[in-house]
Amino acid sequence: MWIPLREVLSEIAAGRPAALPAAQVPAFTEAYAAPIQRGEGALLPMAARLISDDALADIGQAMKARRGGGAS
Repeated sequence: MWIPLREVLSEIAAGRPAALPAAQVPAFTEAYAAPIQRGEGALLPMAARLISDDALADIGQAMKARRGGGAS
């Protein structure tokens, strides 16, 4: 799913205009919807039960830093 849209999505991510091929967008978004729903519906609640608040905060800060948000 990613390969056909890689170039155009890279352009958009870089802030440059690009035309998305309308026929490919639904398949791309549907392919990502199921794992996201699974994560939000099952994995996040499980993590909240099994991982301490301090550990979750550390994980959140590490994810933020990895995305370029810096750690605080």
